[in-house]
Amino acid sequence: MVKNAEEKKIKVLRSDRGREFLSNKFKTFCENHGIKKQLTTTHTLHHNGLAKRKNHIILDRARTMAINSGVLDYLWTKTMNIITYLTYRNPSRSNNGLSLKHVYTRVLPNLKHLKVFGYLIYVHMERSKKGRWDQNL
Repeated sequence: MVKNAEEKKIKVLRSDRGREFLSNKFKTFCENHGIKKQLTTTHTLHHNGLAKRKNHIILDRARTMAINSGVLDYLWTKTMNIITYLTYRNPSRSNNGLSLKHVYTRVLPNLKHLKVFGYLIYVHMERSKKGRWDQNL
């Protein structure tokens, strides 16, 4: 959480009336932590522009990565998570060449575990579970 990384408390949270921000559970959480909620007018990009632009960038990158690698539709959520993960580990000019992860944790991110997205894989299925038109794998 930002509070722990920067040793600062979140005072105000501005959102675009997305359903995830309107639940009673989230409202109670904000009240219990002294967070003031500000709701922008729907469909007004200029009120919540930076967050919207960031979301669009992540969506565009995920869409490009998924289409180019041939990922099936049900893996798009995973693709979005991967892009978000990578975005916060990429160096940024606005952070003097440091990643957001490095700025928040003061530790260089380890990227040795990353693999090429879209590897060809084969799944073994028992013969009894294969349909007539399934490929022989």
